[in-house]
Amino acid sequence: MAEAVAMQRSEAIELIFETEFPSVGLHEMDFLLEGVRGGLSCEAAVQALIARGDQVGRETSVLAAACERLRELDTLADDDIQGAVRAIKLKEQEEEKERLLLRDNELFHAPAMSADFEHYERLAYWDVHEATCLLLRKDPRHLTPAFLSKAPRGSPFVTEFHELTEILTRAAEMGSIGNKQRIEPSRLVAWALENKIDVPEALATAYPRPDAAFRQDHGDDDLLSSRAEPEGSLNRARIDPSCADLQNEVRRLEAQAKTEKTSNTSSH
Repeated sequence: MAEAVAMQRSEAIELIFETEFPSVGLHEMDFLLEGVRGGLSCEAAVQALIARGDQVGRETSVLAAACERLRELDTLADDDIQGAVRAIKLKEQEEEKERLLLRDNELFHAPAMSADFEHYERLAYWDVHEATCLLLRKDPRHLTPAFLSKAPRGSPFVTEFHELTEILTRAAEMGSIGNKQRIEPSRLVAWALENKIDVPEALATAYPRPDAAFRQDHGDDDLLSSRAEPEGSLNRARIDPSCADLQNEVRRLEAQAKTEKTSNTSSH
């Protein structure tokens, strides 16, 4: 992600001040800052603010701490000010991410959202929405488009859902997993595994890949021999001694019959 453009110094100081002293208004900040820049001590600047009648329901110590912080900020180098702003932005992003994850957990990861794989295994095909839900281990009957729309903007789960939907839609359009209206479960699972897409164990077990099913029915020795020995009767005859002997015997009998026929013709 590109780094945000640096804020103007005055805006940056306001942001830092608002973050650290949310109970002190910006107009009060301006008054205190003007006082200390004019040579007043923080104690004198705070007393002047109180005398103006702006100290309403707050401890004098809060205003004193705010004034001291303003004095410090006013003397900091620009790089330090921008560094403090970046730290605030980063903290805000982390807090927002945590908030979205908590909301996602409430909306999408409740037990009621868990997929009923046995029900959907009985269906001959799925649509794109059902396929997406099942790969994400969610029940399509509960995770409806309307329910998805309730998620807050920036929801990580909704982002993942839409990304997977697009991937499956394109695969369906190419005929790799069926089509958009009729996705074939066995083809979907095999395709997803081949493309390193996470597949729930229940689906992988219900729809094993052809090579996995073949391996269950044959031992390793059978697999090795089937790969080493090409199919076809001609090849089997070439490597099977009994077949070769039989072919030689047929040729001998044909030659003998031809010789006898020639002898009989000559005798007449």
